[in-house]
Amino acid sequence: MTVAASPSPPSARGFARRPWSRRVVSLAGVLVLWQITVWLNNVIGFMNPALLPKPIGVIEAASEQIAEGFLHLDILYSLYRVIAGFVLGASMAVVLGCVSGSVRTIEDFVDPVLELLRPTGKPSPVTSYWS
Repeated sequence: MTVAASPSPPSARGFARRPWSRRVVSLAGVLVLWQITVWLNNVIGFMNPALLPKPIGVIEAASEQIAEGFLHLDILYSLYRVIAGFVLGASMAVVLGCVSGSVRTIEDFVDPVLELLRPTGKPSPVTSYWS
């Protein structure tokens, strides 16, 4: 009697063992979809073209900024804005939470708004690009 070989456990089939070809095809697919969206935007005009640049334009601008030495500064400035926004939002949330937890009247005003926002989940990261 022979025993069929069992498939490898999920941990052995991890992300690192996947072929590179799938990753390259995935990245190329995203770039093709991006280019198609830009083309449709030029035909239909559903969005401001300044908000939806061509993929090659982004690559060219990034290579220019790398050559001029400005890309790392832009990345650091963007990181600063993200951290500052998080610290500001988190500190306001902690203060509002402490105050509404200790003063019943403020809780009565704040709680309905928070309960309305609860089902929406987390805000989309895309909204941070338009700020």
